Amino acid sequence: MEINLSFFSIILNSPLLFLVVLPFAGLVWLLFRRQAGSDAIRYSGLDYAIDVGLKPATAKRNYRILLIIMLVLVIGLIWSAPELRTSRPLLFGPAEKLNPVYLLALDASGSMTEPLGGYVIDGSLNLDGPTKFDASQAELYGYAEQFPDANLGLILFSIQPMLVRWPTSQSEFDFHDIPDEGMRFTNPGRVRTSQLARFAGGTATRAGLAMARYTLSKQRTSYRALILIGDLIDNIDEVIEGVQLMEDDGVYIYVVALDALPESLVAFTSMFQDKPYINIYPVTSTTELSAAITQIKTIESDRQVQSGSLNYVQDIRWLVCLIGFIVGVTMIILFETRLHKTHR
Repeated sequence: MEINLSFFSIILNSPLLFLVVLPFAGLVWLLFRRQAGSDAIRYSGLDYAIDVGLKPATAKRNYRILLIIMLVLVIGLIWSAPELRTSRPLLFGPAEKLNPVYLLALDASGSMTEPLGGYVIDGSLNLDGPTKFDASQAELYGYAEQFPDANLGLILFSIQPMLVRWPTSQSEFDFHDIPDEGMRFTNPGRVRTSQLARFAGGTATRAGLAMARYTLSKQRTSYRALILIGDLIDNIDEVIEGVQLMEDDGVYIYVVALDALPESLVAFTSMFQDKPYINIYPVTSTTELSAAITQIKTIESDRQVQSGSLNYVQDIRWLVCLIGFIVGVTMIILFETRLHKTHR
């Protein structure tokens, strides 16, 4: 649960535990109200006591109710594990920086070795154009360079998904190592067989999206996004199913569909047309691919601005405990002074 304010936000990691103390707060209030007036003692010097600043029993009873209820609510707030999120670290207490998380899921099936746009474009053979995988690979590297402060993760999915990189701060070698193997079985300049080519085969999209969901669910971040790039051949139902499972996770989802079938695009669009955080980009050329990735970059940059860059989070249970200590000391001081003599 997150409460967004102008310059900061408050996160309750366990809000249901706060609700546990509400019945106790209500019970305290009922018990004190039921006994209202039973502790008041009338005596002839009452007018004088008020003149010197002492409170009568009725006023003190109200303060006692208020302080006890405040103490109960403070306990509930501590149980809810509150955190404060700001745009810069506070001057006191340790703060953790939360970077945006972008998980890139790339299709590595055999069909990704085909030329982007098909073997024939406008009646001419397209044999020298980039493959779907090569074109996607180049754009992913460009996306990573656009957000150097983000935590980037990479999943390749073929006959089974492979988490190439858990989302971490940018490391060029880790991000390039496996994709640079290439989809060809023997790569120029390499004396061994491409590991990626051995991995390529079918398209386990359902398993790949399940892995993506699990990976994103484990991230502590200000916001998350999944960028899925594939040709969606014979697996649009799996894509729709996987996206539906992530709908309630607060993840922005971008699907870049390379040379996808028209019926696949219609099925996806009709399912998620009312979801502004789920987008699909049909692509049949390198120009369209670059435009799609550029639009995704723009959306994510705007999200950073709109969120106010609240990337620093601090556990404030210590602060809530301090408030509870002050409330407890206040109760002791009030109830152990001469004012206590107005109660039996």
